[in-house]
Order: sequence, then C-alpha cells, then structure tokens
Amino acid sequence: MSESPREDSSRLRWLPVRSDKLKPVNLVDQNQPAWVPPEEAVRLAIENGFSTAEIVRIASGALSHRDAVRVAKEYAPILGITVTEFMELRRNS
Repeated sequence: MSESPREDSSRLRWLPVRSDKLKPVNLVDQNQPAWVPPEEAVRLAIENGFSTAEIVRIASGALSHRDAVRVAKEYAPILGITVTEFMELRRNS
C-alpha cells in the first residue's frame, strides 16, 4: 500500500492525500531560519555593528513578557548586562 521514502525517513512523514493514497511531505522547510545558539547570534550581531539595544529588540521583540525573561536570562550574560537592564532595553526600544 505505501512505499518507503527514498530520503531520510526522520525528515518525512506520511500525510493522507486520499483514503487510498499517501504522499510523503518534507517537514524541514528550507525557507525557515535555523536555530542559532545565543552566543553565535550575539557574536554575529556585534560583528555586523548592531548595538546592544538592537540585539535585545531582535531577540525578544515579538515575545510575551514571560518568554522575554527566559531569553533575557540567556542573552544578558553574553551581552554583559543584567536581566533587569535587558528588560529595560526591551521596554524602551
């Protein structure tokens, strides 16, 4: 009934197209940005001339307060600021 996929099976899932046919779908979208460790993200941003406020805005701008605090705990030590300073920069940006 179903054929095995020719690509890596960990990246494929079978989604029903009809009740009698199955279609392999690649779940790894090449258009989505890959996850980058915070240290690498900050290093690249600084190398490209981003200010600390811009890095804070990019890293936490679209997040809820709770998620922003989690990000602040990761990024603040890398940026050389406190979590409170990170959250103030986020608020004032």
